[in-house]
Amino acid sequence: MNPDFEDTLGAFKTPNPKSNRLQRRFIHLSSEKSRFRKTVETVLVVHGWETEAKKQPMSLIVLSVRLNCHAANFRIQSARMWFAFYEDDKASPPNTEEAAPEVVTFAPFVEQKITNVTPEVREVTNAFGGKLGPPETFMSGGVEASRAVKSGYTRQHFDRGTADCLVRDDRVYGVNWFCEQNKLTKYGVNPHFHVAVLLKREHTKADNKAISFSGVFDMRIEAGLIHDFNNGIRRAFRLGKPEDEAIYYDPNQSAQTGGFEGVGQELKANVEENNLGKLAGKGGLSRLLDPKQILSGLEPMAPSGADAAQVACK
Repeated sequence: MNPDFEDTLGAFKTPNPKSNRLQRRFIHLSSEKSRFRKTVETVLVVHGWETEAKKQPMSLIVLSVRLNCHAANFRIQSARMWFAFYEDDKASPPNTEEAAPEVVTFAPFVEQKITNVTPEVREVTNAFGGKLGPPETFMSGGVEASRAVKSGYTRQHFDRGTADCLVRDDRVYGVNWFCEQNKLTKYGVNPHFHVAVLLKREHTKADNKAISFSGVFDMRIEAGLIHDFNNGIRRAFRLGKPEDEAIYYDPNQSAQTGGFEGVGQELKANVEENNLGKLAGKGGLSRLLDPKQILSGLEPMAPSGADAAQVACK
């Protein structure tokens, strides 16, 4: 039923390379023949400090998300993404203390964003009718009387982007993003956008050494009945577990950049490794992703030469 089933049901779609389990570049990759392409790539990881006093360790992680539909007359209608952080359960030797990664801020959609507003005018007609004349027991016939009342209203359709926190034990351990297409125009969600998370974490208490931690990224998209049904089969075989292996972050590593056309390097040039805390201010992380504030953090860091007015996340 599904020629895109190249991988074994229940197996990880994107595992860590055998040569190096730490901070892999590609977080999620679709099967090569898949008609619904989902590519999530690391474009920037910076491990540093909240301030130059170097008392609170922090980490900044930025991902590029590409969603492309290679099937005629289909669109990716909505996308939901989770990015959560945990301890490193694969450390060797095992970590003796917890890194306790906690989300400080994220982008985009700290507040709900609506774009591509499209008005739709609707008209409703309510008809009322009846039959005038003597009772039917005496004579048949009569006069039909009716009237119609027309009313109209305008409905707004729009692309919507929103996000909220994942909380456990009074600690924000992750972020849940959601974006959906304008249901009137049905152009699909924006094919390329970035998401970012700023974390605080802990070092060892005795000697102030960095502690590795993990991140788990998961995604669900809606693209039509057949696609959604097949993905439901995959999730059933995985017993609801994420499609991809966890990413393991080592704060001892230098800044990692990626992405095409140097986007990771552009972002890094605007980040102070020992002053990551300033990104936690209101709108700080969104301004990093969209320095000109053209799209309010919806389409971060368009490559140089690209149209700055590109449509935001739909």
